[in-house]
Amino acid sequence: MSGDYIVGAVIGEGLMGPRSTGRYRPSGHPVSLEEVPARLLSGGDFVERLALASRQAATVADSNVAAVYDLVRIGQRLYVVTELVRGRSLPALLGADGSLPLSAVMLIVDAVLAGLEGIHRAGIAHGDVSPDVIVITPAGAVRITELGVAAVLAADPAMPGSPAVEPPEGGAPSVAADLYATGALLRELVSGMRPEESGEVRGPETLVRLVNRSLAGVPEVRFTTATDFRLELETVATQLLGPGWRVQSDLAARATRSLGPQPPRSRLGHTVTVSLAGEPPPPPALSVTPADPPSGNPPPAAPLTDPGTATAPTAESRPLNPAPAGDAVAAQPGPATPFDPEPFAAPVGSQLSEPGAGSPGGGARPPRRRRRRRWIWLLAGLVVVAAGVAAGAVVLLQPPAAAPTRAHPLEVGDDVRLAVQPGSTAGCGTTFTFTATGSLRGSGTLSYQWVRSTAGESPTVTKLSVTISSDSSFRFTTPIKLTGPGHIDATVTFQVLSPEARTASQTIHYICTH
Repeated sequence: MSGDYIVGAVIGEGLMGPRSTGRYRPSGHPVSLEEVPARLLSGGDFVERLALASRQAATVADSNVAAVYDLVRIGQRLYVVTELVRGRSLPALLGADGSLPLSAVMLIVDAVLAGLEGIHRAGIAHGDVSPDVIVITPAGAVRITELGVAAVLAADPAMPGSPAVEPPEGGAPSVAADLYATGALLRELVSGMRPEESGEVRGPETLVRLVNRSLAGVPEVRFTTATDFRLELETVATQLLGPGWRVQSDLAARATRSLGPQPPRSRLGHTVTVSLAGEPPPPPALSVTPADPPSGNPPPAAPLTDPGTATAPTAESRPLNPAPAGDAVAAQPGPATPFDPEPFAAPVGSQLSEPGAGSPGGGARPPRRRRRRRWIWLLAGLVVVAAGVAAGAVVLLQPPAAAPTRAHPLEVGDDVRLAVQPGSTAGCGTTFTFTATGSLRGSGTLSYQWVRSTAGESPTVTKLSVTISSDSSFRFTTPIKLTGPGHIDATVTFQVLSPEARTASQTIHYICTH
C-alpha cells in the first residue's frame, strides 16, 4: 500500500526516471524509489510488463545484486521500490580516474558475473549490463542495480537507447545478451574504449583473447553461461596477477575518497554493437515491434501492492543504481538494511620465367647456363611430384579418421514438476512461491513461459529463454503475493515451449475474511 512508504529527496537518475530516498514506514528501513515517468504510464501495457518483471526480480537473492521489493502507487505517481545502497557509481570512478588498475577491473567484472549467475538461475535476464548500473560500496563491494527495470526497457522498441549494448544477432533480453554486454564492459575497463568506439585491445595475450572471445561476432564462439565466463576470467586474473589478486584491489579507497564535481557520463541515444578491430562494422539493426506481444494484466482483485507489485521485502541487502556523478547514492526496493559505511606486407612470391625456344630454323638458343638451370628445376619438380604421390599413397592406406563427436541437441525430460509453497491454500497476506523443476539433456536454448489465470480475468503470460550448455536440470521460481480480504482461486501454469512441449500446473486458494 502507498501508505507504507515515505518519499524523500531525489538522489540521482535511474534508467527509467529520477530516484529518491525513502523509508519503509512499518520497519523504518531506508529504501530507494525510482519513479515511472508519466509518458510510460500511458504507453500500452508498460505498467503490466513492469509489474511482472518486478515480481520476477524480487525472487533474486544474491549479494551482488540490489534487491527489488515493490511496485507501488503513491498519489498519482508509480514507483519501483528497491534497496537503498550508498556508494560510488562506476561512471563516476571512470570519469575521475580515466582507467582502473587491472586488479580492480577483474574484481568488478568477476562480481558482475557472479551477480548474473544468481539472476540467470532465477530464469530471468538483467537486460542492460553497463557501467550505468554498477555501484561500488564504501567496503569495495560491487553491486548490480536496475534489475527488472532494465529488461522491460530493453524489450520495448520505443526505447532506442536500451539496452546500451546488444550482440550482433540482436534479440530480446537474454542470457547471451547479458554475457555479451559484460564483454563490452570488460573491454571498456581494460582499454578505455566505449562500446561505440572501434579499436584494438592491447595487453597480455591471455587478456586480449578473453575480451575477443566474449565479443565474438559468432554466438557459438562466445561464453554461454556466466559461470564459464567467470571461470575463464578468474584463470586469466590468477595468471596475470597471482593467486591473491582479489585482495590487491583498491576499490574501497576509490569509492570513499573525494572526487570533486564530475561531468555526467553521456549515454548514447541508441543501442550499439561493439565493433572489434579487424571486423567489419555490423549492418544497422532494424527495430521490429513484435506482432503478437505477450498479453498481461494486473493481478486479480486482491493482488499485489500495486498494479502488479511483487513479493514482500527481503531482508538481504544489495546495491542500487549509481548516481550519475560524484558521491552517488544508489537505491533499491524493499525494506532491507542499507549498506553502511602493424600491419605487415606479405612477401610476394617471385615468378620464374622460362626462356623461350627460338623459332624453328634460326632462333637463338638459350645460353648453356640457363639450360642447366632449366634441367635443375625440372628434376626438382619431378622430385616434388614423386613425394606427393608417395604421401597420397600413405594417406590412402591409413584408416579413416573418426567423425567428430557432435553435441547432443537439447532435450527436456518428462519429469517436469511444479510445486507451490507454503501450500495450495493460505490466508491473508500470503506470498505463494511456485517452483518449476525438471531434467535436461544436451545443449541448446530452453524457451518457457509462466501463465497465471483467475476467473473473469485475462491470463498473464511471461515468456523467457535460457541457454543450456550441457546436461543439467532447471529450477525456476515465480511468486504471487496476495493481500486484502477476498476469496480467490488462481491457476499458475509452467510451460516449456521448446525444444519440446511440457506443462505443469498448480491451483491456489486464497481465503481472507478480514
